[in-house]
Formats: sequence, C-alpha cells, structure tokens
Amino acid sequence: MLNNKQPLIIPFKMNQISKYILRATIAPFLFGTGVVVFLFFMQFLMKSLDKIIGKGLDNEVIFLLIIYNLAWMVILAVPLGVLFASLLSFGTLSSYSEITVIKASGGSLYRMMLPVFIAAVIVSYLLFLYNSEVVPETNHQ
Repeated sequence: MLNNKQPLIIPFKMNQISKYILRATIAPFLFGTGVVVFLFFMQFLMKSLDKIIGKGLDNEVIFLLIIYNLAWMVILAVPLGVLFASLLSFGTLSSYSEITVIKASGGSLYRMMLPVFIAAVIVSYLLFLYNSEVVPETNHQ
C-alpha cells in the first residue's frame, strides 16, 4: 500500500549543481547555434547573390527574402547547437575534473545530465511549435 506522504514521481529540484551545469551549457548553445546559422546564411548568400543583386530589387524585398530564409536555417541550427553545447559543456566539466568532484560528493552522472535533458526537451518542444507555426507561413510568403 502506498503512503500518501510520499509522491509517486520525485519532482526535479534545481540545486546549485544543476544551475551551474545549465549556466555552463547556455553560452556554448548560443555560440554553436549562431555559428551554424551564420554558415547557412553565408551559403544562402553565395548561392543566391547573383539572383538578388542583378535584378534591381528594393532593399526591403531583399531584407524580407533574407528573413524568410532564416526560418529554415534556425530549424537546422538549433539541434546542432544543442549537440555542440552538451559536448562542450560536459567536456569542459570533465577537463577541470568537476565531474569527478560531483561524483565523489555523491552525485550521479544521470543527475548531472538531467537539467540539460530537461532543457533539451523544452527547446525541442519550442522548436516543434516554431516548425508548425512559423515555417509554413514563411514558406508561403
């Protein structure tokens, strides 16, 4: 029989280690996503520069074309940014022996990965909403 005082699911509580790991992950995520978007943007410019410049289009039309094409770039760049951030943040933690310290003080590897996993689930849900709402509209335009 279950005791009513104990919850069935243990809620995730943000402790100092979880906040530290998330802070170590946010900057590489933004950097990695920005670099991949920049690379896709440069590829787009190189492929379509002759089509854009030679036609005598207004600056507003060129700007809208670039903004509309940024939609698919974000869809492809965010997963790569998440991969880059997780590899870089846990690699940095490992190189400074912080993972060893956390494990020696009683923490588990799964507990260290849980805040990053929850953040990745939230980002994937937001990306799903973005993909279902924004991308079809930009493709239509």
